[in-house]
Amino acid sequence: MSLSTFPPDDAGPRQVRQYIVDHLMSKHDTTLEFAQKAADLWPLGRGRDFRKATMTVWENAVKAYSPIFGDAAAPYVLQSVREDCWNNWRASPLGIMNLRAIIACFTLSVLFFIWTRTSARFAKDPIPYIFRNTCWPIGPPLLICAYLEHGHSTGLPVFFWIVGFFGTFMAISATAVLIADGEKPRFDENAEEKLKGKPS
Repeated sequence: MSLSTFPPDDAGPRQVRQYIVDHLMSKHDTTLEFAQKAADLWPLGRGRDFRKATMTVWENAVKAYSPIFGDAAAPYVLQSVREDCWNNWRASPLGIMNLRAIIACFTLSVLFFIWTRTSARFAKDPIPYIFRNTCWPIGPPLLICAYLEHGHSTGLPVFFWIVGFFGTFMAISATAVLIADGEKPRFDENAEEKLKGKPS
């Protein structure tokens, strides 16, 4: 494990303690003696336990850190450890894929919005089509991305959960409205108009 790299979920207690030593010395300029004393206060928890203690609600995380690093130093160490956790996740293959999926969701949603607004097919009643076409690409996929992001950062998963739930709700609602209104493809409407215009 490299210097001050957040331990993986399957890391043993010894790896977590070594990370604490490396992190305190590299990020906070502590002495080796101080870092080892602090690390020894983490006895049995594995990497998964350390991540949960780090990425929980701020107040609870500070309480978990205070017995190890002291009340005064706990908030500063917590902030820097959270940065390591975030950077480690974002550099992982799954983290990179998740970020690209999030960007793709927003990009597709914007493109579908522009297409719906500019296409003559949706000119008659564009509002439900806008919500249907733009919310399906962003709603359910963001729920999956939020689930994967959860536990690696604090603010972003909450934002993705909110947008994902709202997008999914609006997509389902708009689709239900269109089905209730008896949505028909554009070419069917044109065919009916042509048939009505033909002499019997």
